[in-house]
Amino acid sequence: MMLRIRRYRALLVVAIVVTISLYHITRIRDWDTQSIDVDRVKKLGHQVASTSSPAVLSSSSFPPPVDLAVPIPKLSTPPLRQSSHSPTPVQSSTLLDFSEVLATSTSTQTSRRAQITAHSGDGLAGNEAERIADGEVISDEFESYGQGRLEIDPGSAALEQPHWVPQKEHFPVPAESIIPLPTGRPKRIPAIQHVFAAEASPSKMDNQQKLDVIKEAFKHAWSGYKEYAMPHDELAPVSLGFKDPFNGWGATLVDTLDTLWIMDLKDEFEEALTQVKKIDFTTSIRKDIPLFETVIRYLGGLIAAYDVSSGSYPVPLEKAVELAEILMGAFDTPNRMPVTYYYWAPSYASQPHRASSRVVLAELGTLSLEFTRLAQITKEQKYYDAVARITNELQTWQNNTQLPGLWPVAVDASGCKKPDYLSTQMAHSASNGPRNLLPPIQNLLEAAVNEQETISRKQDSDSATLYQARSKSKRQLDDAGFSIDEEPAYPASDNFLDGSTSSAASVAPEEKKGSSMDNVDCQPQGLASPPLAGMETFTLGGMSDSTYEYLPKEWLLLGGLNNQYESMYKSAMNVVRDKLLYRPMTKTGRDILFAGTLETSGMPQDDNQTRSSTEIMEYDGQHLTCFAGGMFAIGAKIFGIKDDVDIARKLTDGCIWAYESTTTGIMPEAFHLIPCANRTDCKWNETEWWEALDPYRSIREEQAKTWYEHQKLLSQAASADEEEQAELLLHHNLPVLPTESAKLDLEHNPLEEDAHITINRSVNTLRKRQSPEPNMDTGARDESLLTPTPTESDSAESEEGDEGPAMSQSPYPAYTLKPILTHEEFVQARIKEERTPPGFADITNRKYILRPEAIESVFIMYRVTGDEYWREQGWKMFTAIQTHTFTEHANSAINDVTSEAPLFSDSMESFWLAETLKYFYLLYSDPDLINLDDYVFNTEAHPFRRPT
Repeated sequence: MMLRIRRYRALLVVAIVVTISLYHITRIRDWDTQSIDVDRVKKLGHQVASTSSPAVLSSSSFPPPVDLAVPIPKLSTPPLRQSSHSPTPVQSSTLLDFSEVLATSTSTQTSRRAQITAHSGDGLAGNEAERIADGEVISDEFESYGQGRLEIDPGSAALEQPHWVPQKEHFPVPAESIIPLPTGRPKRIPAIQHVFAAEASPSKMDNQQKLDVIKEAFKHAWSGYKEYAMPHDELAPVSLGFKDPFNGWGATLVDTLDTLWIMDLKDEFEEALTQVKKIDFTTSIRKDIPLFETVIRYLGGLIAAYDVSSGSYPVPLEKAVELAEILMGAFDTPNRMPVTYYYWAPSYASQPHRASSRVVLAELGTLSLEFTRLAQITKEQKYYDAVARITNELQTWQNNTQLPGLWPVAVDASGCKKPDYLSTQMAHSASNGPRNLLPPIQNLLEAAVNEQETISRKQDSDSATLYQARSKSKRQLDDAGFSIDEEPAYPASDNFLDGSTSSAASVAPEEKKGSSMDNVDCQPQGLASPPLAGMETFTLGGMSDSTYEYLPKEWLLLGGLNNQYESMYKSAMNVVRDKLLYRPMTKTGRDILFAGTLETSGMPQDDNQTRSSTEIMEYDGQHLTCFAGGMFAIGAKIFGIKDDVDIARKLTDGCIWAYESTTTGIMPEAFHLIPCANRTDCKWNETEWWEALDPYRSIREEQAKTWYEHQKLLSQAASADEEEQAELLLHHNLPVLPTESAKLDLEHNPLEEDAHITINRSVNTLRKRQSPEPNMDTGARDESLLTPTPTESDSAESEEGDEGPAMSQSPYPAYTLKPILTHEEFVQARIKEERTPPGFADITNRKYILRPEAIESVFIMYRVTGDEYWREQGWKMFTAIQTHTFTEHANSAINDVTSEAPLFSDSMESFWLAETLKYFYLLYSDPDLINLDDYVFNTEAHPFRRPT
């Protein structure tokens, strides 16, 4: 029967309105990225130029400059728009006059600074402050929830892309406020490396053979990349394709330059430089630049290639300067904190912007080595100024976090304290700037928020907003190497980059009716926890690691002339020793350590922002955290912390133990262990391990038992007469058996009715569907535990065919119940099926993606102690990795280190050649090759020359 449209006109109108409203709501990607209040930006201004910076960084506190041992070539202006990518040749014998290098690329900046005749009290250039006050140029924050790895459709490479051009700074640092490099003669720093005696001939021959094997492994993988992927970012080693997750500039190519030199592959090095010379950093198929990944891989790789070759080749430094000039645009924000996913195209780069209110700590704190070394080489102070300001802010905040001494993995770097109201303004969903919500949607949102706040108060929990709900999914660790679950790293509209539209227009949030919104858009602040961050994570692992790693290394690179980094490192490690380090229980009683993860929960309890915090310790292990052994070893030597050498040994040996524990002999990405109650006396306890493997034992057994009894009673009720059935069901509170009328209701087709149809679902039927079943999360069995036994009623049903079920048919089948798994059976089954090594509570990520952190610490421990134990363990690691990752043309990540035959993941990230094989090679090389007293490694294993 056709529907009568006339009767449904009202419903159709409502449906259309709701559909349109939902369409607009679902297009909103960021609920609460508040626009910068242009009247308040003047108050923000350059807090970076204020007197709040530590006195140690003032320009007057430094002695004369340090002389660099490496001659610096004079550079020509890097090509910015030329398609040939070919820079002008330079004279390598002339010392650099950096003012000439940037004569063209910064001409607009120079002319602008010449026009500045006065500064407002807040540090902004006067004319800039006036323009901002007039609301002419300030843009809304474009929240930088980007992805470090972002693979772009190869078809995008065929499209014409815009090119970066130098931009006028909106928040320039006055010349007198630029933080200069520390100057003076470097301090006498205690030696890091062990004093090695002359190596005996047999041992030397053995190590040379190992070096040859490692070198051949490198050449094998490098040849595969050259043949099938160069000049793209990465090789797909199984399918023999390529990937471009890092802007398509050739990440593996640049990342590998210094390894080629270290392994004495000079011809390959020079051939690679010809490809590097062709890179055009001014354009990319990717719309944003991931600052962290770009700095450690590209900028670090270029600087290291220049350093290890003693400045003999000008190309690495030329390209480093070209790239650095582009990246400096990310620091052009009111508080000079960088936009960590920087939209480089002129249509966005020309707009004022500020850092995100939710930045990953490592992405903010892992820029210092690269920009500092570039500043040392070029004598251009602005590079050091950029990262010194980040350090100042980290130091100011360090003792005011929820866990004083450490920083949480998520940071608000915007410089603006978020107001407590939910903006009625729609954040950027594409390239058209902020827009006000339509009144009906706005009212719905306000009602939803009010309702949520009421519910939250009833539950005595933190007040919730749409922003908070959204932010929980941002930058979270996942089980694939702790990458981030984020939104796309580029706007939805391509017009945003091609210059055809002007995005990020400044629109002040509308004032809610009946509320005062004056002067609440942006309250100046330093680094802080993200807005409404109730739970915060502190760790040495993913999202934090290299921030702590860079503290002692930056101190080394500055020649010990800035005590700020020593102070920050010591404060952080005091908390790490006390809160994060733990000894896991092992079957052999091995005395090892791991660094876990601490979560704190606590929201401000009053107007004074005091917090009531609860700490939750997670006894996890990450391959990423294996760098910590090497960090503790270096810190112990240079800062004279003797006990930390032992901690370094135990942390590094812990990672070796994790390698030895699996079927392949390779450590998994992430797992959980069982902590010892006493770090000095920890004996193996099989019972405790089994309890960890069956944590929901009592719940599992109780739920299964209850469900089985429930099903048995239902079977009894089905075979009882009506009087007994009713008494049985009432006594045990079981659902009423379906009646004939209920069955007819289920068979009835409501679409055949007129406008007054109602869908009647039998209460009895719903109760039946909602009968309790085992909780799968607690390990109770699924339907496989219950084997249906055919009954007479089943036969009767099959005989009646289309005539329907017999009225006497039992609605409940009779079951033959299988016994519940005992604790011992459950644990043994889990150990067998999951291949769980002794001492592991679980393995949350079984992959190995060719990571270097474990061998990095093994290499450092050998160079620090001279103990051959580390070389012996390193060789076991290398043979295991090479055995299981070797492919016909390269090496591939594998999916499960506990499998006897793990599958390839068809991935070879650039750090396999840049880090992992480099550290293996250096472990068996002459200790004077890249001596730790002459070089400092960045987090991508790129060696930078220390000042002398």
